[in-house]
Amino acid sequence: MCDLDGYVVDMHWFPPGSAPAPAPANDVFALAFSDGAFAIVHRSGRVERRVADAHRGAVTSVRWNPDGTALVTAGEDGAVRTWSRAGELRSAVEQRDAATYCASWRGDGSALAFGCGRDLFVKPLDAGRKTIKWRAHDGVVLACDWSATNGLIASGGEDGRFKVWDETGRLVSVSSKGERLQIRSPIASVAWAPNGEHLVAGGFDAVFLADARGFCAERTPAPGAGTIGRVAWTRDGTTAAGAGASGAVAFASVVASRRDGDGGALRATLATPTRIDVSDAARGEVGDEGAIALELSERVVVFALGHGYLLAATKTKCLGYARGHFATGPKVTIDASRFGVITHVAQCASSFAVFAVNEGENGGPCQLFAWPSGRKTTSARSPGLRARDACERTVSLAPDALAHVDAADPRTVRFLETRNAGAPVGHEVVHAKEVRAVALNQRGSLPDRRVAFADVDGELFVSKVAERGGTRKLCDACDSHRWSETHSVLACVSSDGKLRVWSYPDAAYVDRDLVGLTTRVVDGAGFGRGATLTHFDGRRAVARRATDGATLVADADLPHVPALHEHADEAQWDRAIRLCRLVKEDAMWAVLALRATAAKDLATAEMAYAALGAAEKVRFFAATRRLPSEAARSAELALFRRDRDEAEQILLNAGMTFRAIDANVSAHRWRRALELATKHKTHADTVVYYRNKYLERAGREETDPMFREVAQGLEVDEEAVLLKVERERKNEHRKKTTGA
Repeated sequence: MCDLDGYVVDMHWFPPGSAPAPAPANDVFALAFSDGAFAIVHRSGRVERRVADAHRGAVTSVRWNPDGTALVTAGEDGAVRTWSRAGELRSAVEQRDAATYCASWRGDGSALAFGCGRDLFVKPLDAGRKTIKWRAHDGVVLACDWSATNGLIASGGEDGRFKVWDETGRLVSVSSKGERLQIRSPIASVAWAPNGEHLVAGGFDAVFLADARGFCAERTPAPGAGTIGRVAWTRDGTTAAGAGASGAVAFASVVASRRDGDGGALRATLATPTRIDVSDAARGEVGDEGAIALELSERVVVFALGHGYLLAATKTKCLGYARGHFATGPKVTIDASRFGVITHVAQCASSFAVFAVNEGENGGPCQLFAWPSGRKTTSARSPGLRARDACERTVSLAPDALAHVDAADPRTVRFLETRNAGAPVGHEVVHAKEVRAVALNQRGSLPDRRVAFADVDGELFVSKVAERGGTRKLCDACDSHRWSETHSVLACVSSDGKLRVWSYPDAAYVDRDLVGLTTRVVDGAGFGRGATLTHFDGRRAVARRATDGATLVADADLPHVPALHEHADEAQWDRAIRLCRLVKEDAMWAVLALRATAAKDLATAEMAYAALGAAEKVRFFAATRRLPSEAARSAELALFRRDRDEAEQILLNAGMTFRAIDANVSAHRWRRALELATKHKTHADTVVYYRNKYLERAGREETDPMFREVAQGLEVDEEAVLLKVERERKNEHRKKTTGA
């Protein structure tokens, strides 16, 4: 308790986990006053710093930046200003003609969002970058909050609506004003939960809870509270509190959260803060009466459903339930009291991960445990892995790797092993833009591991985990994406509400000509804009519609693709061929052609391409099958995939220097061919000879200094070159026939 000189308009606690100084020094909060001042106050009530005349008129909003090194204030004078931790003015960010009632930092502190009049603004703090402005509400914008985890901006206005936007101003969702919600007053406050999964908004005598896409699921009445001017969340994201104009405090708990599994047949719903209802349509458990009620002794903080397991975390325990045995109690019980505040859990078929933060920390190492034993396997730690920012979009778990968006550099996706020391594994993906969502495929081993990620513009990409580079773009407008739990089939809901399914995303690596044939677009699914995929099993997709929260199931129209993948996984090529002949669809033959090519089964690939009528590729595979060595065939397949560097490395490792040089000559990579010839001291005259023939046919003169220099001291004898080339080819054939 302390006495203050002035009326408090806003307050904000120092962000937990930032800790640029010792924890006691950061046990402070910022206060905004109606007389234009703001102050930094210690928990004990001691005023550390008061800045008078920060604004003309009231300071309407004060917010710490994510790392606690700066403050932003907004005022009735239309100014937005930033201040140092010590209260020194850093920058006059913006000056508008009308009052600004709210301001919020971007997750990395590089930009600010604020409202003025009916408009929202995004102001980058880097010099030279333009301010983005858009009409947000039909009345004055009263509140805004920028989520550090999902990157979305929530706003509330005098028009009685709260809305969700991306940082470019694209509308993600808008609340309704129907009878169910009874929103009949301005929305004066909004706040994202720490994990970005829920949004709370304050109106008159009520608070409203919405999901990450802005669909409002619950209205919590607060009679006599008046206008809820400010709202905030507990650190575990389970409860929100709102400060009313009458001095009352209103509380709202997250309930009705749902998780889907097994194509929508399996569902878990948080019915009360301490009870999860589980229904399994495959076992006849449908509706409220058929659901199994799991009563927990403590409030559920987070829970996850998938791969046949339900994982629920409370303040002190992690409980794991197995499908078919929900009623018999948890199969796994882990003491989580020492973990801290659990912020997120992730799981795959063989393991699960627990993320938690302690007071004054961003979070310790991620704890990994095995299904179904619950045995701890390792702790994974990375500088860019922050438990406070972990959520379903920024973290993904596979049997051998954990992928996460680097919190310090959101353009980077990093990978950690999950079975030994939790050390970095594979090669990080560095994207040109910030990554908003990642997902790992679940099938195969580390060489088969792929990460699908969407950036801030909604563009969807796929990349290899074990190899550097090789990122491929799949589509332009992705709202949500998810891999099948059992096969490497990828689905996304695009911004036009359509479901897009890639039967074999590796088509982008193996044969780009077949990407279109292996992509299915399902129209009329009714998902609408901003829908979230909650489950995908390769045949059916389950999504939650943003406009009304309805759960919809769409058929991916790929009834035979999972069976084809199973045959290919087991190298049962005869069965795969019979299946394709039975189905008689080009899409099936295309998947078979790609799988066989990736597995180096040339005979099956040749047959599949023949069924597609690809005569040139049939001739290619027929010729490749006749090559004298395995290395030569592997190199040709690498060239078929347009990976010339891999083809070259294969040949060099096999001691086939001439074929490596010849491959570069055939691709007109003249300088690389000459570099290899010079390095290995062989066939320099061959490269110059074919280069001269190429220039002669083109009617051009030699202009490359490298070739001019080599040609000066080199005698090129056509007959000798051709004899040498013929001798190399005969040697390759002899090695094949003799087994040398």
